[in-house]
Amino acid sequence: MPLPQKPDYPNFKRQFRGGNDTAREVALLNPGDYSRIQNMRQMHSGMKQRPGQSRLHTVADSTNRVVSLFQFSKGKKTERHLFAQMSDSDILEFTNAPPAVTTGAMGSEVFSGTTGQIPASWSVIDDKMIFSNGVDQHQIYPGDDTPVEKFIVFRGTAAPAAIPAEGYDYSVEVADNDETTTAILDSLGTLATDFDCIFFMAPFPINEISLTVPTGKYNLNAAVMGLNYKKSTGAWAAVSGFTDNTASGGKTLAAPGTATMTWTLPTDSIPSFMYGRCGFWYQLYLSSGALSSEVEVSAVTYTAPWQGIQNVWDGVPIDIIEAQFYDQSLGTYNTFYAGDIDVSLMTTSDKLHFSSYDPIEAIYVNVGDTPNTTAGITLALYCWDGDEFSTVGTIEDGTNGLKNSGWVTFARPSSQPTQFNKTQYYAYWYYLSISGGTLSDDLTIGIKTAPYFDISELGKGLANIVWKGRGMYVFEKIPNWLIVSAKNQPMVLNGDDSTILEAGDGRSNKIVCMKKFHNEFMVWQEEKGVEGGCLTLFEGYSPLTFGKLVLSSSVGTFNAHSAVVVDGVLTSTRTDEVIKTMAFFLSHDGVCASDGTKVWVISDKIRNYFDPTKTECIRRGYEDKMWLKYDRAFNVLRIGLVSGASATECNIFLVYDIADGTWSFDVLGQELSTMEEIEAGSGDIARLQIGGGTDDGFAYLLNTGDNDVSTAIDSYATMEIDGGCDVISLTEVILRMAAGSGSCVLTVYEDGVALDYTKTIPP
Repeated sequence: MPLPQKPDYPNFKRQFRGGNDTAREVALLNPGDYSRIQNMRQMHSGMKQRPGQSRLHTVADSTNRVVSLFQFSKGKKTERHLFAQMSDSDILEFTNAPPAVTTGAMGSEVFSGTTGQIPASWSVIDDKMIFSNGVDQHQIYPGDDTPVEKFIVFRGTAAPAAIPAEGYDYSVEVADNDETTTAILDSLGTLATDFDCIFFMAPFPINEISLTVPTGKYNLNAAVMGLNYKKSTGAWAAVSGFTDNTASGGKTLAAPGTATMTWTLPTDSIPSFMYGRCGFWYQLYLSSGALSSEVEVSAVTYTAPWQGIQNVWDGVPIDIIEAQFYDQSLGTYNTFYAGDIDVSLMTTSDKLHFSSYDPIEAIYVNVGDTPNTTAGITLALYCWDGDEFSTVGTIEDGTNGLKNSGWVTFARPSSQPTQFNKTQYYAYWYYLSISGGTLSDDLTIGIKTAPYFDISELGKGLANIVWKGRGMYVFEKIPNWLIVSAKNQPMVLNGDDSTILEAGDGRSNKIVCMKKFHNEFMVWQEEKGVEGGCLTLFEGYSPLTFGKLVLSSSVGTFNAHSAVVVDGVLTSTRTDEVIKTMAFFLSHDGVCASDGTKVWVISDKIRNYFDPTKTECIRRGYEDKMWLKYDRAFNVLRIGLVSGASATECNIFLVYDIADGTWSFDVLGQELSTMEEIEAGSGDIARLQIGGGTDDGFAYLLNTGDNDVSTAIDSYATMEIDGGCDVISLTEVILRMAAGSGSCVLTVYEDGVALDYTKTIPP
């Protein structure tokens, strides 16, 4: 007796596209859904095996994990540096630029950091790189041959003042990359006898300059150069290890072309204020001889190693808070504001107290229209050191006893904030006294200050971003705040052009990631406690207009490499989306996306990896090792997860196809701890993708070849065909492949058990 006939199913036709659904039971998938896609890339429609990966160097860096990768590429010139942050806390610079393979080790060590680093934030501002690893101070690195920011030729009739004003400014001429514009050094004499020298400035301490001398403009005379730097005492001091490579036969600047002057990087140099700029000034001088009658330089550039940022004064003098004049004869105090302080007939027994919000190293005294006329007046300055008012030491009085307006400079004293004479605020207090006579009548002065700052008060550097020409830093002591630098001055964290911004909703969850987004930037905070993290969007044009929008007060992200912004997301193959800029990021809730107005979870099909009731859920405490990156070659997100209760490195590698919104898996012959897109150093392809190994000390070129190094790539798609509890009689399968694309093996399973049927389809 024949079995009852089931209804006929129509012919089932499907494009070979789609993604995994691991969140549902296999038996609940719709006919034609995939329970597993491995090592495949969507072609819209169609799929192909993903390309492989190859080693970029032949000798491993022990068994270290590559924590992060970054290429520092300059815009004003062709200069690239490729760095790898390693798990032993070293930063290595690649010897060769990919796709070139280095025979031997990856590269040389350029920075040795503190242990316990987090995945680093990397940024570039005005061709200077900023690096933040969570345990060291924010680092800054200028690369090679960066133009000096100021270049002044001083030809004096007396020794230069502590804050000189005279000189010939050739800053533009030596920085414009034009050989026809030059700095004139004709007949420059010695510092000791002729009072001649050259002042030049860099934004941070340096240890090398290169000078380019045009043909026919080199020195013919015997002359020896020396170099001073501004020491922490406030005085000029000779650098150690100075080598003048421009010299030949006892003649400095002795030949046309470019040559260097090198020295040992000082550890006690400080920024100083000269010629309207505060920075790290150097004094180049002749210790003997004189330059010949026609000597010029057309370019001056500097080189410096990695070093921690400092907070350099913006160079705008600041009014004192108030002044209190103590009249000893009456035993009274008179209070004045900064610009109108009456010191008429001040005697040697009187004192002028004044206060500043910050410690200072100089004051500018404006004597107005009626300066002091008493001869022989000498100034002295004292500061509160925590126990008493003590002298600041030797001062250089640019006012000549208050006979003219000018700077009064001194070494940075040991000072402490205090309350003074019943004031209701704490400040740094100083007093000025005189000797040698009594000041003249009708003398009214104003006082401004030159402050200095200690970056260590903020703690170590957690993260950074460069936005609208400003360095924006997160420090450990205020982890939910951003310190914003002045425009194009990444080490100026003070003044009216600097500001601070608070991320999030008021909680102190530390900022772990920041990304530029359209004309704004996004800030993710660590997910902590039951309330989670925050995602904040900042916008504006200047410190006065900066504002924020909290996009989520529950989701944040894991680290600096678990979020990415993709410009112009190619979603045109889907009818419900348009081309737009999107942010994608990892959260404990799943893989999330934001368009700058809202946040949603896109990982519904793989939510089991974020479900705490599943054994494959991501592991708590290993958030710093997980990553999410954009692979431009296939318009996909590549994600590394630490999955399961025993994993300590990324062991699940997800792929999200942005165009189709589908998920698949990569199973890698060499598991990756991170990836990055870089500019190629050679070859026909402009951009390359590289990755780092989890525990093998290697970096890899991705999307290349047919194998993972020497391991064959196992790629397949498992399609589920279910009849909704009906019995299906599968009588025919037609598989269409691209011509000449390689063979394909078709295997049929029933309830997960392979049947005795395998078909190999040749190319």
